[in-house]
Amino acid sequence: MRNLEEREGKHMSINNWCMICGDSIPSLQPYCGDCMSGNEKKEEKKQMTMKEYTKVVRQGKTGTNFHQVGDIICVQEKLDGSNASFKVTDDNTLEVFSRRRQLDKGNTLSGFYQYAKNNFEDKLYIGSDCNLIFFGEWLVKHKVDYGEHLKEFYLFDVFDTSLGVYLPQSKVKAWAKHLNAKMPATLFEGQFTSYEVLLELVGKSALVEDGKGEGIVIKNQSRTDDLGEQLYTKYVAEAFLEKKQSKIKSPMPETLTESWLAQFLTEARIEKHIFKLRDEEGVALVFPQFSAIMRSLGNSLIGDIIEEESDSMPAEFDDAQARKLIGRMAPPVLRGMIENEVTEWA
Repeated sequence: MRNLEEREGKHMSINNWCMICGDSIPSLQPYCGDCMSGNEKKEEKKQMTMKEYTKVVRQGKTGTNFHQVGDIICVQEKLDGSNASFKVTDDNTLEVFSRRRQLDKGNTLSGFYQYAKNNFEDKLYIGSDCNLIFFGEWLVKHKVDYGEHLKEFYLFDVFDTSLGVYLPQSKVKAWAKHLNAKMPATLFEGQFTSYEVLLELVGKSALVEDGKGEGIVIKNQSRTDDLGEQLYTKYVAEAFLEKKQSKIKSPMPETLTESWLAQFLTEARIEKHIFKLRDEEGVALVFPQFSAIMRSLGNSLIGDIIEEESDSMPAEFDDAQARKLIGRMAPPVLRGMIENEVTEWA
């Protein structure tokens, strides 16, 4: 067994020293100020080569009742892992990504970088495949424990950059077969009749016990929106809800901002963002990093809630008040996750 001190020491060397010059830094940034400016151009160039997966909105949010009776839909199990993607470049290199950044040997998204290189690099070709980006879920341990299925990749969409569209699921299935990649379970495929029928599928799973799945994704195969974007929505199981409180209780809101934010600042949402920091940023869930993690959580939680719930955000929204509420509600969740991480490594 590796002891906790060895584990903390390894991660702290990543998160507290500049990755270029080795100088000590007091934050979660990978580079010190002097090295940051020179590295920003490299990072900017990397970001230009990637596309973030289009966010799937919560069904029931204003403007999401666009599935019409008779539309052909594909309903898939929603998986609780890390969003990942890959593409082949015109110089026959496989580029691999997390949701927001390009991966490499030093930043692997819990092993996905090497997995993609080993399994997909020799199956894509310059002449025909450079315009395609393959999106899927890399299963790492979050709220759902997938057991023997951890560290497996599930392809769920393919984006064609030459057309600016996501391919229909029939073509995604063909690509999955070619790549020898798994796909999330299809729970229903056919004509949309009602949302009530689809709600009965929430929680069903091919990987864990029925009733313990994260939720479903509804993919409209008949139409796109006015901008040509996919018409996808999601339902999540009660344990994963990001709109109403589950286990933690909100302190009594004192302002309009806090009252609005408290609806969406759930334990599930806080956990999701902590997992993202761990998986995508390489942040160690250890107590010496507690303050730094909390600073990062404030930014990511506020940004996520505003992006998803802006239609109901009060005009008087106050950023300082929002951060104050996060500062009261997030620490118990973070503390519990760190303690759980320590127990698993003990």
